[in-house]
Amino acid sequence: MVQKPLFYGVMAALLTSPIQANEGVQTSFERSFETFKDICFKPLPDSESFFAAMDASGIDWKKNRKERDSKLGRGDSWSADQGIIRYQYLPSSTFSVVDPACEFEFAVDDEFDHQLARQEISTFLLLKSKNTSDKYGTKSCWQGEIEDGRNIRFTLKSQFSDSPRVSLSIGFIKKLPVDLEVRLKRSGQLNCK
Repeated sequence: MVQKPLFYGVMAALLTSPIQANEGVQTSFERSFETFKDICFKPLPDSESFFAAMDASGIDWKKNRKERDSKLGRGDSWSADQGIIRYQYLPSSTFSVVDPACEFEFAVDDEFDHQLARQEISTFLLLKSKNTSDKYGTKSCWQGEIEDGRNIRFTLKSQFSDSPRVSLSIGFIKKLPVDLEVRLKRSGQLNCK
């Protein structure tokens, strides 16, 4: 059974940072995308469903110990051979626009192609992506309301250094007061980056 966090934390910096972990065995993007959909995409935003999906996955997740200066902040993470799951949930937060959020980071095999993965996700979400590249790798971002009515921000990041790594993340955009939403949209804080 997955150990639930004692408290939840902000994950915004985590979801925009370079991929860091070196754990996990290489796997196909398709297989990892299915794992991500089962654990992060389908159950969220309901936290109880997230923990039930972790338990039902058949994966031996081990909760990671947090360090005081960890990039994880107050969020929680679990590791397994398949990769790392990071999760944050702050239902009463007034400073986190995207919440809850879940990220799955994994090592990919040599067959991985960012553009093909981006196309597969676009078809799945029925949304167009914004794409960027930087010193860490390539990132694609989708944002908007999906078919089931959830308002999401979804990212795909790939990094190819010593070992090819990919992360998928999903965050739910909170319903905000209209004046705050207008200000955040004008400042670009509600847009994919």
